[in-house]
Amino acid sequence: MSRGLLFDSARKKTANDGRRSWRARQSSATFMSRSEGDPEVFMKVLVIDDDDIVRLVMVESLEEAGFDVVDLPSPIGATKTIVDNEIEAVAVDVLMPGMSGDKLSQLLRKNPRLADIGIVLVSSMEPTELERLREESGADEIVQKDDVRTLLPTALKRSVRFRRRSGGVVGAN
Repeated sequence: MSRGLLFDSARKKTANDGRRSWRARQSSATFMSRSEGDPEVFMKVLVIDDDDIVRLVMVESLEEAGFDVVDLPSPIGATKTIVDNEIEAVAVDVLMPGMSGDKLSQLLRKNPRLADIGIVLVSSMEPTELERLREESGADEIVQKDDVRTLLPTALKRSVRFRRRSGGVVGAN
């Protein structure tokens, strides 16, 4: 699927009615807490991408899959957002100004409070290069940008399941 087709609906939504705020999305949905049920039913995730349209596509596809989503346009403030919102997993773009997604992944893995967070690297770079970055950064999964609608929800679920089973041990992947 081409990038144009993948992001067409997001462009129309952005052009027609603007982007809803995170608080507006929160007020219209009810979610179970992590302790109330199956991890397949609920997960609180953070999406970080500097491209507004790509970020919107990721947010919408995750919300449609039942995720509780918080989003940021850059890694700045990610640590605070993760702690304040009890985030269980992060989907982060690799190529961003300031700090790359793989560098953020490394920082999260080095932080004892955040080392058990699921991390999925998202990029349009070649899969072999993306896989190399995943291994070096300690991220759990990779998803190509053209596949975010179909593969990102599953990748985030696998990432969190893996971290829960391994107890968040750094380097366990």
